[in-house]
Amino acid sequence: MTKTMRWPSASSCRAAADPRPPVWGAVRGTATLSTALAFLLYFRILAWAGATNLSLVTFLIPVLAILLGALVLASPVSAWP
Repeated sequence: MTKTMRWPSASSCRAAADPRPPVWGAVRGTATLSTALAFLLYFRILAWAGATNLSLVTFLIPVLAILLGALVLASPVSAWP
């Protein structure tokens, strides 16, 4: 006998599906401030360390993400999904 998972109905998720304007404003403000801070930090590091060092970090991020995913989350690593 298998158990089936029941998803909540749309009426019970009304608050999550239709947020009020202040919620959208908070999301938009957080996204804008985070993006602006990231750009300022990126260009400050670019001026300080140079393009070569900054691109090295950019190339290492996917490799570190795969390694950390395998080590911390025990995700399988394979060549094909």
